[in-house]
Amino acid sequence: MSTTAPDLDALTAIAVNILASKAIPSFPTSTRAHPSYYVVVHPTSDGPVRSEDGLFFPYSVRWDMWQKVMVPVIRNPEFSPQNSFVKAQMGEELDRYYFRFQQGIQTGMIAQGFLPEPLEEEGVGEEGINPDDVRYRDQCE
Repeated sequence: MSTTAPDLDALTAIAVNILASKAIPSFPTSTRAHPSYYVVVHPTSDGPVRSEDGLFFPYSVRWDMWQKVMVPVIRNPEFSPQNSFVKAQMGEELDRYYFRFQQGIQTGMIAQGFLPEPLEEEGVGEEGINPDDVRYRDQCE
């Protein structure tokens, strides 16, 4: 599975909206035998934190990504709405809050193998492409 920047935007938006009680996760395929294969996040009737967040709902997340990335970030006290710093950011510096949250999700996705490690500076060409990587050899010539 590949994850793109828009996916990170969507994951960030749904996580922030869950913490702000503006969205709720559902587990549509859960049974006694196994947890749901995916999680669907729906907006509440209150509307999203930011109007543009509404574009991401409903949003489906694979169960493994939900458990390994989203749950730890959502439960992280650093992002909790009860944190006074977070309250201030959610009110006055919402873009900064979203950016910090997105960094947390991206870090978790890299750590869990959902995103590749960023390229190291050493051995990287001008365009940020490693000339030794055969997938990009035609772009480096």
